[in-house]
Amino acid sequence: MTSQKTAETMNIIFLKNDVDITFKYGPTMVSYMRKVFKRSRWHYFKWYLFAFALLALGSWLMDVGVAPYAYLCYGGFVVLIVNFEIAVYNHRLILEDESLTMIMGVMRLQKKIVGYNEILDLGVHQSFIERLLGYGHLEVDTGGTADIEISMPAIKDPAKVQEIIQQQIRELRSRYVTKNVPRPMGRVGQAPQRQTK
Repeated sequence: MTSQKTAETMNIIFLKNDVDITFKYGPTMVSYMRKVFKRSRWHYFKWYLFAFALLALGSWLMDVGVAPYAYLCYGGFVVLIVNFEIAVYNHRLILEDESLTMIMGVMRLQKKIVGYNEILDLGVHQSFIERLLGYGHLEVDTGGTADIEISMPAIKDPAKVQEIIQQQIRELRSRYVTKNVPRPMGRVGQAPQRQTK
């Protein structure tokens, strides 16, 4: 019975993007968290308007008998919509138990994986309009390079993403503290700074 419930639970992981489950595997309680955040379509709002304006223009041109130009407008509409939808799907941030993964790019795929224990700083930037529409810019700095390690523009619910990452950092830190294992943490995890002699 237990193995059957476990198998059913594991199916949820592959069927859903967002998963936050705890189940019993033998004598051990196992937890798994996976949340996916994508780029907001509001980021492309002006271009969506332009695409639908092309569609309306194409319909008008077809009515007045200028079919070649109408087909050009229809083609432009399809290209723009497909391009934006691919961009929304291919720009995503995946949060898991001990790390986060950034996936960006359409023709050239860029993938970065950062452990929560590596994060030194975590920032969210939103304009007034972006706050109203529920998206913003997320930056994750590990200190490994001179540049920001992960920069995710126009991501949905950036404050929620920040809160989840901070929570995972605290849980990861408490897990190692309980086991008396030293674990370097950044400012986000509120760990003591290393002292130099």
